[in-house]
Amino acid sequence: MKKYEEFINALQYVDQGDNKSAYDKLTELINDNLELENKTLYYDALYARASLDIANLNLHIDDSIEDLKILIANRTRYVKESYSLATLVYDHLEMPDEVIEYGTKALELDAPFTSEIAYALAKAHASRGTKSSYLEALKYIDTCIDNADEELNNVVDFLICKTDILISLNLTNQALSLIDEMMAKHGASETLYYLKSRAYYCKYDEDPVANKEYLDMAIDNLKICLQYDEKDLLAISLLVELYTIKKDKDRAFELIDKLDDGNHTEYIVLEKAKFYDEVGEYEEGRDLVLSFDKYQDNWKLVYTLGVFNKKLNNLEEARKYYKQALEMSHENFIASDIIDINIELNDELDSNAMLLKLAKENPEGVIFYQLAENSFRLGTPIKKVLNYYDKAHELGYLTDIEYIDVLSDYEKPDKTITKIIKKYDRKKTYPLLPVWCKKKMAVRYLYGENGIKQNIKKAIIKLFECRQEMPTNTCVNAILGRGFELKKNFSLAHKMYDMAYQLIEQETKPSCDCAYSYYAHSLIEGVGVKQDVEEAKSIILKAVQKFKKFICSHTAYYYAYFALQGDEKFDISKAYELLSFDYPFVRFDISRIVYLTKLEEKLRIRSKKLNNLLADGKDVYDKKEWKYYRKAITEDCPKPYWRNI
Repeated sequence: MKKYEEFINALQYVDQGDNKSAYDKLTELINDNLELENKTLYYDALYARASLDIANLNLHIDDSIEDLKILIANRTRYVKESYSLATLVYDHLEMPDEVIEYGTKALELDAPFTSEIAYALAKAHASRGTKSSYLEALKYIDTCIDNADEELNNVVDFLICKTDILISLNLTNQALSLIDEMMAKHGASETLYYLKSRAYYCKYDEDPVANKEYLDMAIDNLKICLQYDEKDLLAISLLVELYTIKKDKDRAFELIDKLDDGNHTEYIVLEKAKFYDEVGEYEEGRDLVLSFDKYQDNWKLVYTLGVFNKKLNNLEEARKYYKQALEMSHENFIASDIIDINIELNDELDSNAMLLKLAKENPEGVIFYQLAENSFRLGTPIKKVLNYYDKAHELGYLTDIEYIDVLSDYEKPDKTITKIIKKYDRKKTYPLLPVWCKKKMAVRYLYGENGIKQNIKKAIIKLFECRQEMPTNTCVNAILGRGFELKKNFSLAHKMYDMAYQLIEQETKPSCDCAYSYYAHSLIEGVGVKQDVEEAKSIILKAVQKFKKFICSHTAYYYAYFALQGDEKFDISKAYELLSFDYPFVRFDISRIVYLTKLEEKLRIRSKKLNNLLADGKDVYDKKEWKYYRKAITEDCPKPYWRNI
């Protein structure tokens, strides 16, 4: 009874407006063995303390979150309220992943604050920046609007959020219509003119030639926006971006100079450098930064020098500045720029040394992920590579499904892996996946991999969804062609293969060469087009010349195929080198074993590598694959097994 009285007395401090004393008294009560003496009162006190801090103090947020987690874990009568409060706290802390985790559960439980939780979920999903996440955000913001009280000001916040999402989805006409409605009903505002400008900018961006007038309309609306606040940083930044498109240096620099209060000169230099970068005047940008006498004190300016030197093809100089910026800032993203330069300089060992050092000094998940990728390029044994991926997953850089996507290529078939894959292929979870995970899921259906039953129609649907998010991605278009080929729609297959080929030809530094080998395949087999083996050969040679040993597996197979035919342009030793290097291959690939066998016969050698590959795959390959193997090794020049390409 005494403890209950102490609880009531603690709450009386709230009535008196002394929230700090109330919090302290509740904490004393909780710490005085309350959980052992009276569990119900203990939970009451935890909830009272957490809600008091969240609503009034904001001094003990980490402790309050822990209180809510205890209330949830023990299935107390405060479960619904705890999910709601946790969602709102994480929203305030701008932690979108946690908002999605707790907010989704709160709505499932019909917890209090429906509109506020749906609003938090809308913002959290929108922050992920993908088409699927924006569509999810739109669903939640519509829930907010449907449940909003017209008398409350938050309805305008909901409508503004919806407008922002519509613009991000390029639904500009709907966005502009909504802006006009808000202006008519609630009056014009700085925010609405800013959003209107963004919408017009989007319309211009859809077709810069046909929609040229929308660029000027976007500028005009930003000028009105700045009449409300001439120092509005968002509006000025966007207006500078629009003047940059027009290559109007005088107006852009005039706006940037408005922000100079004498204390942020580095920021002014950075903004002007950004202009030079966007308009392609790299030497002028570099000289501007170098002319600032304190550039060496600011890592962003040093980093910018790296950017300009890279674009001027001064790779060694660029690497020097990037390394200096990394040392100054400890910003791990700069490591990616150094890795890119090292790839061009064929100096992966430098990348590896840098990453191993960073892994010791600042062991973040992204560093171990980059170590895995870079080690793969160096030909490091797969077990060590997978250890790095393990660490990246353990540290939270790779989600469960992203980690499984890696493992599923290199581990033997496993029921646990299949179970996790299927968990993420459900109605509620699949739309939230990153687009690369969706692509991987589509490939599983295309070929019937990782315990997923082959379903070509479903694969094509999933690939089209990926294509909506990445319409110019060469891999997605090429694999879609393969889907149509397997459905025996050969004209559509060739159309997609050709589209992927045309897209990769436009890229200056493509990251993957599969579009070349898919297109070559269509010419070799005559998929929806007249056979043209000589053109196919030139495409495979082009891919190998561009990507060196970092080619896709099927490019290596076709290079070996033509080498075994005796074509002098395709060297047997080079073919063997490409197939011996682990980089492009999934771990269990029957075509690789066949071609290594045929090439070793030609070169009159027998390697440990081939013996190990055969031993590893002994209990992995299915009957069709073994049938292909037994027939192929008796032929002088077999074609690759195209099931898993």
